[in-house]
Order: sequence, then structure tokens, then C-alpha cells
Amino acid sequence: MHSYTLEEARSIVMRCAKQYRDNLLDKTFIIIYRDRVDKVIKFLEIYFGAENYQHLTGIELLDKDGNVNFCLGLIQAYEKGCYVPASTLLEDIKNLTNEPSQVLAIFSKEKSEMLYKKIRHVAKGLNLSNIKLSKEITDMISLEEYMPKGNVF
Repeated sequence: MHSYTLEEARSIVMRCAKQYRDNLLDKTFIIIYRDRVDKVIKFLEIYFGAENYQHLTGIELLDKDGNVNFCLGLIQAYEKGCYVPASTLLEDIKNLTNEPSQVLAIFSKEKSEMLYKKIRHVAKGLNLSNIKLSKEITDMISLEEYMPKGNVF
């Protein structure tokens, strides 16, 4: 295990806080996946608030500037109508479950937006326009800006 000086640790915390603020803070993500057991396409929504950063790290999110496998533990936040991060593990999900589901796509939206428009990830070789999504999912996302890449099916 690597030991850090106080200054190194402070620098890491500041960099992580800035990345959290720039990439996750007050954003909601929808993860669209194919369940490995029943093969049904499902989704879950995850909201990242300032309080979640503190919960994950034990450190308050700071308003200053400043290729790891991990798992994000989620809990259902009924008042928000979605999941929120509760823990992190420095572990590959494939080591923790027998049936990991296939992530098909990840979209995000700002707190003020109604539809998920920003496409963060699409599974390699997948054309989202060609898969059958439930009405519930299609009512939540926009494929307006979607452009399939390369050879897709």
C-alpha cells in the first residue's frame, strides 16, 4: 500500500473534487442495460449531488480548482426518484457477480433538463436506433444528436 504525504493527499483530493464538480455534480445519468438473466432491456437513474461526494470520500466537496477498475455502490433515494452513490470499491464488477449485465448506453442530463440528451457511452458495435427500447425509456431520452459509429448493427 502506498503512503502519501499530506501535500500529495491534499493534491489528489483537490483534483478529484474538481473532476467530480466538472463531470458529475448535479447531473443525473441513465444507464440502459440488458439484464443477463431475463434478457430484458432495463434502466436505472443515478443522481450525483454534493452530499454524495462527501459520503463517498468522507471529505466535503470543495469549490476550488485543483485506468482504475472500481464499482459504485448505489442506494435508492426515494425522495429523488433514482439511485445515488453510496460507496466505492476498488474492484472489477466481474469479480463480484456471476451475471453482470451488459451496459448498452449511458446518457446524462443537467438537473434542470427533462430529457437525457448527452450520450456518454454506447456499447461497441451497437446502433441505438436499431434496438427495441421500452416506451418508458424512449420517453426519457433523445437520440437527436446520436450518430452511430463505424460498423454497427
